[in-house]
Amino acid sequence: MSVINPITYSQTEYLFMHLICKTSYLNPDIVEIRSFKSGSENISVIITVQNGVIVAYKNKCPHNWSALDMASSDINSVCKQYIQCSSHFAQFNKSDGYCVYGPCIGQSLFKLDIVVENGLIYCQGDDL
Repeated sequence: MSVINPITYSQTEYLFMHLICKTSYLNPDIVEIRSFKSGSENISVIITVQNGVIVAYKNKCPHNWSALDMASSDINSVCKQYIQCSSHFAQFNKSDGYCVYGPCIGQSLFKLDIVVENGLIYCQGDDL
């Protein structure tokens, strides 16, 4: 899998970066949920690969702010084309998080800033 984002960061910038997972752990056909700690809070992230680009979203449905995997751990639509909320079956584009079906149509998942370096995926930011 080719990865876009080869950027070098200083030690100070790493203070606000949270390790999500290794790039080798991702399956390009599957949407996955990963978690990491930010302070005392456990952050749940939706992560996927689209056309060689890794994209991550906060695991919160814009319809009611519940986790997309609240009712079921599988958030892949049946055709594997969309991210699907397990509670209300809203469907979101993998590439931009835009809702194309369901109660939050027209809204989007909250996209996270990520950095890929040395085969590791980091979520960037201190305001998660």
